[in-house]
Amino acid sequence: MSTLPEIAEVAPTSTLLCRNCAHPVTGRYCGECGQTVVQRDRVLDLVIEWLMAFARPDGILWSTLGLLLLNPGRLTRDWWEGRRTLRMSPVRTVFAVVVFGSILTLAQSLAWPRSDGVIGSILQLFVFQTAVVGTAVTALIMPLLLPSRLKRTFYQHVAFALYESAFLGLAACSVLAFIVVSGLSVQYVGDFAVARLLMNPTMSLAPLVLPVLFIAIVVHGVAHVRFAYGLSWFGSAARVIALGVVMFIGSMLAYVILQVTGITYFLVPI
Repeated sequence: MSTLPEIAEVAPTSTLLCRNCAHPVTGRYCGECGQTVVQRDRVLDLVIEWLMAFARPDGILWSTLGLLLLNPGRLTRDWWEGRRTLRMSPVRTVFAVVVFGSILTLAQSLAWPRSDGVIGSILQLFVFQTAVVGTAVTALIMPLLLPSRLKRTFYQHVAFALYESAFLGLAACSVLAFIVVSGLSVQYVGDFAVARLLMNPTMSLAPLVLPVLFIAIVVHGVAHVRFAYGLSWFGSAARVIALGVVMFIGSMLAYVILQVTGITYFLVPI
């Protein structure tokens, strides 16, 4: 008489539930909402998470900023068309640039207290005039500048404008970071007068850096419009010029309004 092999009884295991949505979880991440199962809730984990966002070469921050600098049209179209897993949203990208500029401003005030505060002024200029006024102008004016075959939704225009604003802020902060580092380097290893020259926007920023920054902004804007909206180089340049003129008028109007209302610290004249 043959005997069947004995089957060992396995004790039932308790099912883990996601803390966020109470969905049963079988792995490290919830299949319903994507939240991690193990949560240590330590301050060290918050610090590590923040550092990893900047240190990981394959992180979403660096992939977004890389495309923002080198291929902005692809970044915008990826967001438009729903390919967003490895892309930061337009708002988060602007916020990341603002955080970078804030850290830069703090570093300048601590390491170079006698400087004239140009970094804070440029950061204000970016946040309140470029990001706010520029985004509003682009989202409202761009639909009027496009042919009917290239019409986009208002949301898409806003996303495009926010990405371009992020580039403008990143370019300004990068130039200012170079000036601060150069000034501090010369101060501690060389001539103090040369360091002061590098930190003075009248002597270094305006005549030397601003033209280069202006050219970079125009070239980037034209390339962004061309590859995002599918226009020709000439058509893209014409629209960038039109947007720039309207943006300048809008910035001046906003500044005058805030001067009249007394809220002058929100905008910096350009």
